[in-house]
Amino acid sequence: MADLVRTEQEKVIEKYMNQSSDILSTFIKDTEMLDVIFMFDTTGSMYSYLESVRQNLVRLTSKINSEIPDVYFGVVAYGDHCDADTTYVTKICQLTFDVNIIKNFIAIVEPTDGGDEPEALEDALYESNRLNWREQSNKCIVLVGDAPPHGVMDSFNECPRGIDYREETRNLSDVGVKIYSVLCNNVHQTEVTFKWLADQTNGKFLKLENIDDLVDLIVAVCMKETGSLASFENKLIESGEMTKSKKRLLLGLK
Repeated sequence: MADLVRTEQEKVIEKYMNQSSDILSTFIKDTEMLDVIFMFDTTGSMYSYLESVRQNLVRLTSKINSEIPDVYFGVVAYGDHCDADTTYVTKICQLTFDVNIIKNFIAIVEPTDGGDEPEALEDALYESNRLNWREQSNKCIVLVGDAPPHGVMDSFNECPRGIDYREETRNLSDVGVKIYSVLCNNVHQTEVTFKWLADQTNGKFLKLENIDDLVDLIVAVCMKETGSLASFENKLIESGEMTKSKKRLLLGLK
């Protein structure tokens, strides 16, 4: 009799352990890992876009963290090669879960001059290939700029490091990094290049009409990467924060 009771208890315990294992497996499967890089052109008037993120960083990261607990943030700021002796060509903050590190980094990133029309975007892409991306994560770059890299409007030789933006883009694509390229003007050659960057990496090309939409656009990209875009869109509508320009941006993400 004792053996029979023990056998029944063992069956109950085994059933419970199997159920617990199934629940844990489902939780792990449904928990998305996201690595997102904020990539900013900091030349001239473009610096104001980084300022917008700086001023709204707490709101931005809180919105993302509320839906995606396992998210790492990083920043790549870039100017041009003429800025090397005065400020920087690129300034990098590696991916981290610590929002305070991002906050402190953005606080000290100064504007750059830039000089000519192409900027050192190719250098920013090169540096992105050397970041601490997590192997199992969804990976994306939100690129905010208004000028192409060297090699579009001028020669590839104009990059002192001999970097080819096309090669760097393909390398990012090979490890699963998507580029969401956000254009802040209507220059045709830049638009063509930004579309190419997005297409090559299975990302999206977007035109930013209103700087006030930038924070919610970045949040929306993160939501899309983890399958929560529709939910975020509904929250914007319910809170009265949805505008016509935001609606167009979100439509571009679908």
